[in-house]
Amino acid sequence: MPFDRPTTIELIQSTQEYLQDCIHVTDSEKANGAATLNMRIASNILKIVERELTLGNALNQQENLRLQHLLDRQGTLAELNQWLTLAIRENRIAYDDPDLQRHLQQTTLGKLSVDNPKYSTYKQLYNAQEDATKI
Repeated sequence: MPFDRPTTIELIQSTQEYLQDCIHVTDSEKANGAATLNMRIASNILKIVERELTLGNALNQQENLRLQHLLDRQGTLAELNQWLTLAIRENRIAYDDPDLQRHLQQTTLGKLSVDNPKYSTYKQLYNAQEDATKI
């Protein structure tokens, strides 16, 4: 059920912007280091939550589709991940299977895009993946 404005994401963005403003004020005043650190942590948490709300459903759908293709069966994301674990454990899917490797890399990149898209390794892998799809 959709709610009126402000949306959840708008609320998170507003709170995050407020915290950023507080961080800049406390940085300029050389205030208590612990308070500034706590504001930075809270701001970063809100950024993660915002990205998860924005990207999470699409990433879960993509992962579900990859798992359906890999396992040749339908199910929830949790069920498919359990079946994948069992298939690997029982050697029905080899750990070095190219489709499994692609799935794991794409899933990891998706998780990193939510956790922190500024990670240098994430950027390198994302760019390499983008370059590979252009070929």
